[in-house]
Amino acid sequence: MLKVALLAIPIAATDMLGCGRNQPRKLQASTSPEPDALTSANGLESVGFDPQEIDLGQQLWGRTVPVTLMFVNGAERGLRVSEVAASCGCLVLDKDLYKATGIPAHGSLTIEADLEVGLSLGTLRRAVEITTDEGAQFTGVIVAEVVPTYCFSPELVDFGRVGTESAEAGTTAVVAFESDFVQIEGQPVPDCPWLEAEIVPQGEHAREIRLRVLAERLPFDRSVAHVTVYTTDAFVPRRVLQVRATGVQDLAPVPRRVVLMGSAEQIVRFEGADGSEAKLVQVECESEALSIAPRGADTIALRLNSGYTLPDWALVRVKDERGRGGHLSILGVLE
Repeated sequence: MLKVALLAIPIAATDMLGCGRNQPRKLQASTSPEPDALTSANGLESVGFDPQEIDLGQQLWGRTVPVTLMFVNGAERGLRVSEVAASCGCLVLDKDLYKATGIPAHGSLTIEADLEVGLSLGTLRRAVEITTDEGAQFTGVIVAEVVPTYCFSPELVDFGRVGTESAEAGTTAVVAFESDFVQIEGQPVPDCPWLEAEIVPQGEHAREIRLRVLAERLPFDRSVAHVTVYTTDAFVPRRVLQVRATGVQDLAPVPRRVVLMGSAEQIVRFEGADGSEAKLVQVECESEALSIAPRGADTIALRLNSGYTLPDWALVRVKDERGRGGHLSILGVLE
């Protein structure tokens, strides 16, 4: 039998980061019989891919790896290829180039393909299937272990319950950046006003990202933020970290979030976190763009003043006669 010569360009990936991996992609199981069972009656038991499975080892995410597969006709008569198919669009080959190709007895067909490794970490399995004019089908499998050039630990940070009315312990966290040759570029970028992110230099390069919850800006109840980190990796230049926090305060707004549009009025009621009634005695706002009017002992009306715009967020702080405090975060304000 002929041995396959892999033309995959090797990329240094020895001892790649010990980062957590996602669940590997799985190849859809073929319903075709094994080649020997399918073709033995036709004298094709010595026909197929050699080897049937190619292991590319570790490959860096985002790269494209050339692969060579060898299809061998060990039979005593010639064959003709009617179709060549790939199991996924990420395995690129010129199907028309091989279609209707004749393979003489004891001859072979070399198939060139490009495997786009993608970003999902773990085991990657893809396949090439050849169908002959007689309807016989043969499958060659390509396997690779997708590894990153860098990773963050952890990629998801959950601060849990955070009191919004006072600075509490546990409102900071550190995310480690792990890589042998990729660096962070610039500062991380959070997508919300209640989270700060900055790199922590260690020696020549940044190796940590410090996250801090700004409790006074954190909305009541559960919030999710995303932090974009830019790197020097040309193939995967950025990654997004997810951050969660649950704002806890004595007075809870109903509704939890407010979006002001034009001159429309928004009614907001406050109640104790335990569902008890509240009687507001103090209402403060940091923006002149908002008008606030009482609508009852526990209720206020909000309106965007004519000619004003607001930043991406604004805060309204309240206290009741029992000294309980709370605030309302107004996000995504529109004119």
